[in-house]
Amino acid sequence: MKASVLLSLVLLTIASIEPPRSAWGEEGVLERMEDEIASLVGRARPRVASICAERREEARAARWQRNIGSGVVLDSEGHILTAESVIRKAERIEVVLVAGERVPAELIGSDPESGLAVIQVKGMAFQPPSFGDSDRMKVGRWTLVVGNSMGVVSASSFGLISGFREG
Repeated sequence: MKASVLLSLVLLTIASIEPPRSAWGEEGVLERMEDEIASLVGRARPRVASICAERREEARAARWQRNIGSGVVLDSEGHILTAESVIRKAERIEVVLVAGERVPAELIGSDPESGLAVIQVKGMAFQPPSFGDSDRMKVGRWTLVVGNSMGVVSASSFGLISGFREG
């Protein structure tokens, strides 16, 4: 059989394969799941903040070093949980809100051992997230992460919990 005839048969076979309607149709499970994920990301965005912390460089006091990270709003009083490495030795801390507004924040406390810190934006009302049940977290469960990765506002990732760190 000539290669061109074989290729035509393969292409015709592939073209005739359709995904099952139950998974891909207008009312498909995967499309509904995709819509739900997009909705979750939309609801999480206002509860995620971009953190910008600056400190003077030790060798050159006139130059500033900038750290950028994410934080999650903890309560309506403006407490935000972030990584301790983002705010370590910061002299100025700013929070960039979803709308792009930049507001000053102050360090409430940090713990280098756990790698966590709490900052606060005062004088603004925030909508805190509703937290899930941490006892339900297991390897293999689905997870959705929304943050501000490297300054990209509302970056999101969806996947599986692949493991937990011991200790």
